[in-house]
Amino acid sequence: MKLSLLLLGLLTAIQASPAPAPVPAPVSAIEFRSPTDLSAREKVVSRTINLSSTLVIRDDEPWPVNHRTYTRTHTLAPVIIGTKTGYTQKVTYEARVGGEIRVEVHLTLTLRPSDLSVLVNYQMLLFEGTSTSTKDLDGKIEGSRRVFKNTDGMIKNTVHNTDEGGDRAGLELKVVNAP
Repeated sequence: MKLSLLLLGLLTAIQASPAPAPVPAPVSAIEFRSPTDLSAREKVVSRTINLSSTLVIRDDEPWPVNHRTYTRTHTLAPVIIGTKTGYTQKVTYEARVGGEIRVEVHLTLTLRPSDLSVLVNYQMLLFEGTSTSTKDLDGKIEGSRRVFKNTDGMIKNTVHNTDEGGDRAGLELKVVNAP
């Protein structure tokens, strides 16, 4: 009898005691690290982006002088993009024609590690003045194109001189997203 009363008292004491507080799960902070600070166990992601471009530039001259059209091709050095070089790379090139027109092409290539596609943001600037070094910006366009892994994409657009004359520059840019 004493034993059963003792067990009953022990059970009552256990039930009456408060439950231990739950241990909170460790809080993990978001960690931003540079591409050069990767551990050996993290997967290295890398893509080679090949770029080739044709710019067709029209220098519109007043009558009776003939209008002139110039074609400039560019095969740019391959751009390596990924965990070791950074997920975003910038490329700029230009063409100068007719002693008075300069066209600048600015590209921003951003790798999406989730599907290895590359977002290509582009900007074309058309300068026209008394020399090809002019700062007289007469036309500007911007756009973007996504190029999936192991494919190529073509960007076509034209920037017009919106300030004076009929000068313009057409862009055909081939982007190859290769392993």
